[in-house]
Amino acid sequence: MLLKVKVIFGSGKPHMDGDTLVIHTSEKPEKGMANRDIISQVARIYGIAQTNVTIIRGLKSRRKVLQLAGIDVKPVE
Repeated sequence: MLLKVKVIFGSGKPHMDGDTLVIHTSEKPEKGMANRDIISQVARIYGIAQTNVTIIRGLKSRRKVLQLAGIDVKPVE
């Protein structure tokens, strides 16, 4: 499953905005720390292992596309 993600720095709860998941992170965008936090949050939301979440587009962007392996449904809100 492909998932569009928009990253906002600061605190807040993850939520859907249309077909995009909005994730808040307070991690610095240095040495991949923010990306690791985003992967961790997405894995927790979807109930999958972090190894099943891969950033396929937007490593250095606030708008990302993630590949989620093993699922093909939207999160329960």
